[in-house]
Amino acid sequence: MASLLPQPTLAALEERLIRLERNLLTNLRWSIDIMATQQDAADRLNAVAVILDKIGSETTALLAEVETLKQAVADAGNVTPPLQAALDAVETRVHNVDELVPDQVAPPPAE
Repeated sequence: MASLLPQPTLAALEERLIRLERNLLTNLRWSIDIMATQQDAADRLNAVAVILDKIGSETTALLAEVETLKQAVADAGNVTPPLQAALDAVETRVHNVDELVPDQVAPPPAE
């Protein structure tokens, strides 16, 4: 039985294939752009992670230094109120900074 619908011409088929090819290329470009954007985001996040690790290490060292200073002041004895107030203020600030930086969580054990 013959089709009652008109058959597309070769030119119409070629035009349709060209449109499909253009759409495919456009979608491919968008996919590449998204992948590049995601890689940029991953690179930036990795850079931030390095900075956070550095801040954490420096904060840990600072906390240790404050403890050493506190021990030296305690060992010296006869601490004046201004020195004790300054030491307490520094200790408070260091602990405030330490609270801003999350502690590193140990990775779960491998199975």
